[in-house]
Amino acid sequence: PLFPLNHRSKGQDATGAASFIKAVKQNDHLLNLDLTNTRFPGKLSKELAKALSQNGTLKILRIGRNPIREEELDVLIVGLTTQSSLHILGLEDLSVSKELYGRLQAFEEENGVVIHYGHSGGYQRSRPMIRDELLLEEFLITSLSKLVPLCVARGGDTISLEHFKEVLSEADFPLTGADFQKLFDKYRFPDNSVPWRKVVNGKIAVNLKRFKK
Repeated sequence: PLFPLNHRSKGQDATGAASFIKAVKQNDHLLNLDLTNTRFPGKLSKELAKALSQNGTLKILRIGRNPIREEELDVLIVGLTTQSSLHILGLEDLSVSKELYGRLQAFEEENGVVIHYGHSGGYQRSRPMIRDELLLEEFLITSLSKLVPLCVARGGDTISLEHFKEVLSEADFPLTGADFQKLFDKYRFPDNSVPWRKVVNGKIAVNLKRFKK
């Protein structure tokens, strides 16, 4: 079976989750899989990771706010090390120990994956990403085929911030007007230049600290 490019699951019991995992393994069109708050059983983390390791298209996986224990999350992370296309992993509200937190950081660096953390869990950063920031990150990844030629047309591996805004608008980024401007007020790119190749390939998040000199 084929899911849409962006799939949001509505809830899983163990039997349904097992069937779902099998379908994900066979799917070669899925880009964004959102299992957030779907009662996904943590005991199937190993099976999910195995299925995703054979899926070469998935770029975004969100599995937060589910009954997943730390050891089950650890199994998932280990399994995902062989998943080559993943760019964003959402672990919102999943508690982890200091030791697992360290392994998550290593996973980010070694695999070029950006992990979104939880609020009540142990995996913490300075602040949560707000909706508009998440929207931008996901748009950059799922609209790659539109963004690349528009950036190339403006020349070089780095373009001005104003040109990057124009590219997003031409690619039909859903925010416009004042909301669009407010979003970019949060970011400070060195010399107002955007290393667009690093941004649009999803390997570097649009995150202040990642662009500081």
